[in-house]
Amino acid sequence: MANKDNLTIRQEKFAQEYVKTSNASQSFINSYDTTNYKRQSIYSVSNRILKNVKVQRRINELKALIQERYLVSIDSVTSELEEARTLARSKDDASPMITASVAKAKLHGLMTDKRETTIIDNNRAPIQVVLVQSSDHLKQLSESNSVVDEQ
Repeated sequence: MANKDNLTIRQEKFAQEYVKTSNASQSFINSYDTTNYKRQSIYSVSNRILKNVKVQRRINELKALIQERYLVSIDSVTSELEEARTLARSKDDASPMITASVAKAKLHGLMTDKRETTIIDNNRAPIQVVLVQSSDHLKQLSESNSVVDEQ
């Protein structure tokens, strides 16, 4: 299944993986059979694929599609929240107005959740860190085996 730039199936897969991971070596591992490759070879070959003009063009296309979809979603949700805020204001109801304003601020990254956690590495002492992330990202980290919540 070649696309308009005549990428091979593996090049297309590499481009898709790169958009997900932003890591050329990992994208190569996920897209090609690397069982007989040494670490340095994986690094070299993955960077060569990444520098391929057709692959770069496809990566940029995929990023643009994702960005367009992401912006449309933020814009539409922002618009709906603004409508809810306006309606609450017209009814002199502060509570839903504040809720809509807070939701808009979180959506645009103006407000974040802050959590203190301990990261436990297999051969090292626990490391105390403070994470400032969206609540979805914190939930993913909390569900991982390597992170222990201190809240």
